[in-house]
Amino acid sequence: MKQKTVQKNIRYGGDYCKMIVNYGIDFDFARKNNQAPYFSITADIYKANKSGAIDKRYRDNLAGGCLHDEILKAFPKMADLVSFHLRHADGSPGLAVENGLFMVECCLGLNTWNNFTVERCQQWTADHFMCSVPEVLELCEQVAAAKCTIFSRPPKGSELAPMPVFTGLGLADAQAKVKELNAEMLNTPKFYYIDKSEAKAVVSELVNELRPKWEAAADILIQKYDLGEK
Repeated sequence: MKQKTVQKNIRYGGDYCKMIVNYGIDFDFARKNNQAPYFSITADIYKANKSGAIDKRYRDNLAGGCLHDEILKAFPKMADLVSFHLRHADGSPGLAVENGLFMVECCLGLNTWNNFTVERCQQWTADHFMCSVPEVLELCEQVAAAKCTIFSRPPKGSELAPMPVFTGLGLADAQAKVKELNAEMLNTPKFYYIDKSEAKAVVSELVNELRPKWEAAADILIQKYDLGEK
């Protein structure tokens, strides 16, 4: 495990505090849990005395977790590492294709996340892919033009395969049609669903193109912060 720590005396909520930042890549945890190792940077803020010392009297944990805004205030030069939080050790984001497609749908107004504006969704998506907003807009156009198929689910327990109902629909039209069809199925509200294979393939192609860029950026951080496995 490559876990490192930096500390700094800060003021938090008007109190004298000590921030302890933990960062690294936990290779051992990943192996034990059969998952890809990932970058992590979190912090704990403890109430301290005026000199920053933590003792029994002042050992109050005021905050902890992904305190990235507070970390950046105290350690602005760690912005590169903060931007890689939860990215895999090879630089790829978690569920690169699946989350990427969801983000693109948010950019297109076909899905929502945390009341994000369209502009916020575009930047969010650009951060995910480590690309520019114009590149995100181009991706959105390609995904919007991808053709989808609407299927009907077979009855529970049936050995029948799902049946295609509508083919060749754009993503927006397919979502609108599924919503309309399922609204008519009062007892089985998710009877119809969309096969987004073509849209997913568009995103997957971009992910494959970007992997060398992600890996190179991850290697720079691993060397800079000495986060290699050995």
